Amino acid sequence: MTRLPPHGLGARFEYELERWCRTILDGPPNGSYMLVLRDPDGEAFEVQLSEAHVRELSIDLARVTHLRQQQTALRRLADGMAGVIVAARRDDEDVANLVGYCLHAVASKMPKPWQLTAGRPGSWEAACVQELAGTGGRPPRREDLARELSKLLTTMGHQGSADGGDLVSYALGQAAAELGSLEALLGDLDDSHPAYKLAVPYADVPDSPDHQRPPAV
Repeated sequence: MTRLPPHGLGARFEYELERWCRTILDGPPNGSYMLVLRDPDGEAFEVQLSEAHVRELSIDLARVTHLRQQQTALRRLADGMAGVIVAARRDDEDVANLVGYCLHAVASKMPKPWQLTAGRPGSWEAACVQELAGTGGRPPRREDLARELSKLLTTMGHQGSADGGDLVSYALGQAAAELGSLEALLGDLDDSHPAYKLAVPYADVPDSPDHQRPPAV
């Protein structure tokens, strides 16, 4: 049987399909079942499934739903980080220093030093996060914001499958977008700095290198 794609088929459709599977599996056995689907143009087509296929589909749907919920929770976590970073910058904190300080503090308390990026340890984002964590930073003036950011990073670190590099990248990029530019977020930080590199992919701002590239021909 063809399995669901990794990112699912859309929450609403998955919900209806999962409800159909539960109805089938909770009822008396019937050997095979006909599932009627409609494409975006409204044309109906039928799929015949055995009970084993329905059971497999139900398990697959549960897996996709769990992944979707996990991704939503992680995105909320990254949004929370972005909010703290924006608040810190608006109070004239050095963002690169703050992030490095918090990453170092959190990583030093993790059972394994690379746990913050365990979800995708070989990525360039993970390498940047590990570099920031290794370098650390000065104690920031806003200790309350440092505690809040450290708490969020700790939660991220305890999520074994979390792509910590991408989440920190997303948080920095969103903070740059909220502030209007990479310069507003990071000042005159060199573009070779790991915090700058992390901010770029999700920073939809005029001074992002992605905006300054010529269009592909």
